[in-house]
Amino acid sequence: MCSYSVIEGCVRQSSFSPIKKNMKTEMETIYTDTFYDCTEEICEVIEKHYPEILIGDTERVNVLVQQELTEASRRQARENIADELNGGSK
Repeated sequence: MCSYSVIEGCVRQSSFSPIKKNMKTEMETIYTDTFYDCTEEICEVIEKHYPEILIGDTERVNVLVQQELTEASRRQARENIADELNGGSK
């Protein structure tokens, strides 16, 4: 007999499912593509408005975008907590 519940068994099966892994991989690919498209667009805008600047290494722009994404996630988490404290969904 298993040492875990039926629900935990379902979770274990779904987390090891190749379909779910493929979906996760596709989502990660979309996220990565979007991230780098965004940083590239930011670099192009900077170069457009400041022709004397040529951005060869996007690392600093990547860091900026990642910091903004991290802060947005934190802000959303704080809002979710506040909503839960204020009664949740109605």
